Amino acid sequence: DAMQFVEENNLTFPVLLDEAGKAAYDYAVHALPTTFIIDQDGKIVSVLVGGPQPEALLRSKIVDVLTLTGGN
Repeated sequence: DAMQFVEENNLTFPVLLDEAGKAAYDYAVHALPTTFIIDQDGKIVSVLVGGPQPEALLRSKIVDVLTLTGGN
């Protein structure tokens, strides 16, 4: 079902399928959906639990990361 959703919506970003639950365990995911905002160095800088998140909140978090890291 997840891959069908990806294809139907032309998503271009990687989609994690964690069938064994390893990533959920490693990243302490306790609720779905969980959104991780990751900086250019691969460091998790923000975690948003629940969804969907308002676009303004997501943009704000991304701008914060770019501002703090000097990204564009």
